[in-house]
This record gives sequence, C-alpha cells and structure tokens, in this order.
Amino acid sequence: MDQTDLYKRSQSSALNWSSNLAITSWRGVSLTASTPQRVYRLRLRGLAGAFPRNLLRLEELTSFSIGRSELVGGIPAEVSRAKNLTYLSIRENDLGGSISSELGNLSKLTSLTISHNDLTGSIPAELGNLSELTRLDLGYNDLGGSIPSELGNLSKLTNLILRGNDLEGGIPASLGNLGELTSLYLNDNELSGSIPTQLGNLAKMTHLELQENNLSGTVPSSLQNLADLYWWDVSYNNLSVFGLTDMSGMIALRHLHLGNNEFSGQIPAAIGGAPNSELLVRLDNNSLSGQIPSGLDSLKSLNLSNNSLTGGIPSDIRTSSRLVYLNLANNQLSGSIPTDLGSANKLLTIDLNDNDFTGTIPTQLGSRTSLYRLKLGGNSLSGGIPTQLGNLTSLRILDLGGSGLSGGIPAQLGSLTRLETLDLGGNSLSGGIPTQLGSLPYLEDLDLSGNGLSGSIPSQLGSLSRLKNLILSGNSLSGGIPIQLGSLPYLETLDLSDNSLSGSVPSQLGSLTKLGVFYLQGNTSLTGCVPADLETYQHNVGTFFPRYEARDADVQVPPSLMSNGAVNWCTS
Repeated sequence: MDQTDLYKRSQSSALNWSSNLAITSWRGVSLTASTPQRVYRLRLRGLAGAFPRNLLRLEELTSFSIGRSELVGGIPAEVSRAKNLTYLSIRENDLGGSISSELGNLSKLTSLTISHNDLTGSIPAELGNLSELTRLDLGYNDLGGSIPSELGNLSKLTNLILRGNDLEGGIPASLGNLGELTSLYLNDNELSGSIPTQLGNLAKMTHLELQENNLSGTVPSSLQNLADLYWWDVSYNNLSVFGLTDMSGMIALRHLHLGNNEFSGQIPAAIGGAPNSELLVRLDNNSLSGQIPSGLDSLKSLNLSNNSLTGGIPSDIRTSSRLVYLNLANNQLSGSIPTDLGSANKLLTIDLNDNDFTGTIPTQLGSRTSLYRLKLGGNSLSGGIPTQLGNLTSLRILDLGGSGLSGGIPAQLGSLTRLETLDLGGNSLSGGIPTQLGSLPYLEDLDLSGNGLSGSIPSQLGSLSRLKNLILSGNSLSGGIPIQLGSLPYLETLDLSDNSLSGSVPSQLGSLTKLGVFYLQGNTSLTGCVPADLETYQHNVGTFFPRYEARDADVQVPPSLMSNGAVNWCTS
C-alpha cells in the first residue's frame, strides 16, 4: 500500500497526514525497518466522527491505539478481522453498542483495552479464547450482565480491569485460576454474593479492588496467603465477617480499606499482626463495638470513625512512634483525653470528634508540633482553650466546636499562620474576638457561632484574603458591620445573625460577588437598605476550570431592613 492510499483511508483532518509529506513524518505512524517499509503501528488521538475502519485493513498492522478522541457509533467489524493485532487500545471515546464476540478470534492479542466509552451489552465469553492475553481492560463503560467464567482460562493474564460498569452476579471462582494475575479491578459495579475463596490462590496479586459493589458474607481467610498484596480495597459493600486470623505473612500490604460495610463486634485482632509499618487501615462506617484493642500501634494510619466503640484510647496507640493518622471520630469513647496522646510527636492528625470525652483539653497537646489537624469537637469537655495550642504552627484544621468550652478565645491562636479551618462554634466562650485572628493568611473557614462573644467585629478580619465562610451568629456582638469585610474576594457565606449589631449595612459588601449566603436576621438595630449587588452572586459551575453563573443569593435580614415584607434593596 502506498502512502496516498493510506492517506485516503485516514478520513481525518485531525492528523497531520498529507500525501505531500514523507510518511515518516506522519503523526502516530510507525514503520517496519524492512524494505519495502510497512505500517505496523498506529497511535492516534484527537479524532472525531466515525471510526476510521479502513486503517484496520493494513496487512502488517500489529498495534492499533486510538484514544482521547470523540469517535461515535460502534466498534466496526474490521477490528475483529485484523488478525495480526497483538495490541489493541480503544479508550476515551464516545463509542456505543456492544463488544463483538468475534474479538475472541484475535488469537495473537496480548493486550486489549476498550475503556472509557459508552459500550453496553455483556462481556463476550469468547474473550476467554485469547490465550496470549496479558491485559484486559474494559473499564468505565456501561456493560451489564455477569462476568464470564471463561475469563478464568486466560492463563497469561496479569491485569484484569472491569471497573466502572454495571456488572451483576457473583465473582467467578474461575478467576482463581489466573496464576499470573497481579491486578484485579472489579470495583464500581453491582456484583453480589461472597468473595470466592479461590482468590487466595492468586499468589502474585498486588492490587485487589472490589469496592462499591453489593458483596456480602465473609472475607475469606484464604486471602491472608497473598504475601505480595499491596493494595486491598473492599469498602462500600455489605460484608459482615472478617475471616482472616493471621496476617503476619502479608508483608507487602500497605493499604487495607474495609470501610462502609457491615462488620460488627470487636475489631479484628489479626489486623494488628500485619507486619508492614507503612500500613494504612480503614474500618470506618461499620458497626464495630467494644473497646479498641492493643496491638494496633504498628500501623501508620488508623481510621475507626463512625462505629460504636467504647472505652478509652489504648496506651500503645497514644504513644506510638509509627502512627501518623488517628481518626476515632463519632464513636462512644469516654474518659478524659490522655495527656500522653501523640507524645511521640509523629501524629499529623488527631480526630476525636463526636465522642463522650470529658475533662479539659490537655495542655500537653500544645507540644505536638507535627500536628496538621486537631479535631476534638462534639464532646463534653470543660474549661478553656489552652493557650499552648498557639504553638501548633503546622496546624491546618482546629475543630473544637460543640465541646462545652468556656473562657476567652486565646490571642495565641493568631500564631497559627497555616490554619485553614478554625471551628470554635457551639461552646460557651466569652469576651471579644481577638484581633490577632486577622493574621491568618490561609484561613478559609471561621466559625465562632453559638457562643457568648461580645464587643465589636474586628476590622482585621477583612484581611483574611482567602476566607470563604465567616459564621459569627448567635453571639452578643455589637457595633457596626466593618466595611473591611467587603474586601474578602472569595467569601461565600457571611452569617452575622442573632447578634446586637447596629448601624447601616456597608455598601462595600456589594463587592462580594461570590456571596451566596448572607444572614443578618435577629439584629433589630440595623437600619437602611441592603446593597443591591448582593441580590445575586457568581456561582462556580465549572468542573475542571472556574466558570461562573449568576444565581440568587440567600439573603435573610431583620424587619428593619425590609419593606412591605421584602428585602429593602438599595437603589443607585
């Protein structure tokens, strides 16, 4: 075939192909070294319209890839007739229709990828005839039906990727015959039934992802034989029993996600026996009960949030030199917060939100300078906020909301110059708002609502250039609304309701183009009108890049700022 004929077959203006250019300069075309040269590989992208089916008639073609395009229609029959293909990739297009069973005749294929399209129908059982196949990727389509048991015949397969479809039924036990398999991705489907014990035969497995299905029953003990398993995710299923009793042989395991299932009873003791010091464990959003056992201190990350655990925090966890992430939020843990919690100064996150802890916040937490996140909200604490917390200069999130704290807000919190979220709402704090809080350059969320704070709103808060949410409602703040708040370009929520503010609403607030929530109700001494520019706001509707549309803002004001039952908007 000459290059003029190949050019005619391309049917695409997106390629730089031209009969006036040497074929060696054509984008995506690879030629054999022999003479006469023949096209053996095509790697195409950026096409649109119908599939360029004629290109598949090239007799020497062994590798064909077409991705990141906008091809529509179905996969043409010519694909199934390209008998010399060893590599076929058709990904990130808009192709529909079904997968032809005739693809099972491409006996030389070693890699087959037809992912990120809109394919429907079932997976052909004939794909189990592709005995040379090492990779099969049909992920992120709309395929339904069951997984063919015949795929268990693909003895050379190393990667099986079927995620992001609508597959139903059980996981075939025959997949346990794939002795070369290293990666199995069946996540984001509608699979049901139990996890086959035969998966424990996959000795070379490194990645096993079964999350977001409807699997139930027991996690089979045979999986503890997978010494090479690195990443294991069975979250968001209906599993109820963790059958593994000895994980000491799982030396490669770094990620174990068991969250959002129906596990109940005690935390499985076997997890503490996993030897890898880099292991991240998630058991959140289950129905676990009882006390947290000792022996989990060897983990790097532990998430037990949203269960029904009771008792205190074991000493080995509190003093662990390996643990960097500890999330015990939303349980029924009780007692005082231990003074030695995080004493090894390795923890980056401590989350004890929404438990039944009592007593005061230990001043010793102020020496945990490695902390990025400290969350103690929703407990039954007493006393004040320790000034020592101002030493946590790496802190990004400080959540002490709804914890029964009293006293003033320490000015030392203004030293937390990396802070992004400060939640002190729902306590019994008193005194004024420290002006030093205006020195937090990265602050995005400030909630001081539901306290007994008094005095004026510091004008320095207008220096918080990244602030998105300012919630000061339910206090006893007085004086006027600072005009400097109109200098907050990213502000989305401004809630000043239920205070004792007076004076007029500053016209400068009309510059807050992203303000979608503006609450002033309960401030009966406010007068005048509301800047008309606040009636709408710019809402970001972009997915990857900002793109804004005008939306009606949620504006609630006291009667003194209303006329005939409606907001009294200022007129120019």
